[in-house]
Amino acid sequence: MKCNKKTFLIFAIFLCLSSLSLFCTSNNVPIIGLKNVIADTYTKNFTFLSDTQDFVGNSTNTVLVHSTSTGNPVGSLSSSLSGNFKVETSDWTWSGTWEDLGVPTGSTVTHIRLDSGYTQVTKYSRVDSVSIGPYKLQSSDGNDQATLWAGRNPTAVDSSWQAINQQSDQSVPSALQNSASSIKLYLERFIDLANGSGTGATFYEDELNFVVTYTPAAAVSISLDTNGSVSFGAVVSGETKDNTASGVNDVEVVRVDSGPANLDIRSTNFFDGINTWTLSGASGDNQVKWEFSKDGINWSTFLSEGVLYSLDTNVPQGSTRDLFFRITVPMSTNSYLVHSSTVTIVASSP
Repeated sequence: MKCNKKTFLIFAIFLCLSSLSLFCTSNNVPIIGLKNVIADTYTKNFTFLSDTQDFVGNSTNTVLVHSTSTGNPVGSLSSSLSGNFKVETSDWTWSGTWEDLGVPTGSTVTHIRLDSGYTQVTKYSRVDSVSIGPYKLQSSDGNDQATLWAGRNPTAVDSSWQAINQQSDQSVPSALQNSASSIKLYLERFIDLANGSGTGATFYEDELNFVVTYTPAAAVSISLDTNGSVSFGAVVSGETKDNTASGVNDVEVVRVDSGPANLDIRSTNFFDGINTWTLSGASGDNQVKWEFSKDGINWSTFLSEGVLYSLDTNVPQGSTRDLFFRITVPMSTNSYLVHSSTVTIVASSP
């Protein structure tokens, strides 16, 4: 049975923020920054074609130099130690930020792995032991954060380059996840020589590929300066009410945190859990005229559920826009229960 024109009806709207790559849920709590972000990867390839590519050798007796004569195909890191009873742990270390490796500014780095590489031993004479590796991710102060490759322990000269297989992803600690964080790629080596004529060990490393997984920064982001909820209270059938100062006086405000941004808006139908009032150009039988405005003077109508309408374009970063809403309730309705709608503000790059 339909309610007559004197029936009072209760309305509420809930605001939800989004962007073209974001999603949100419908409730009466402002939804800010829920992201459906796809992780991306960047591969840093150290070819050592003409230099060490900012790897610095640290040793006392081990000769750590760039080799132009040996490589796979050309150029490599060379490590060599000779002399009776010489024992030393040394390293090649790269220092910089994730951004120096090639990760986009503002990204969040989550994982890193050694994807591939090559080593070759060309001299192994009167050697007690040799270790190439481990390779590690370190913080800027030299503390180990993750082991990227356990290394290998050759026992003779290699007849050809030995491939390093793809290693598993290693988590990056939260303190180092900002793309501007300073890190180190630490390549350890250990040589233990015996006694005798021609004692020594020499090996090379080349084509070291590190894969970094990161979440890119959002191109645009928005937030609400208000609570994201507007209640119109009791409204007589066919009556019009808005949230301006002369109405329920509850203006919503959206802020562009990262921009500039184009702002669009969409709405659901009104629903009480069972019955629906559909959006329309005029109020009618279970139809509601539902409008929006950025100044409370010039109004646009939500004609269909889920359709995006332009609110404003090229809004500068740090700027805000007021959100006004006006409703003309149905002339007749099957339900006098509380009806509500969810409005979504969508931000995109201009």
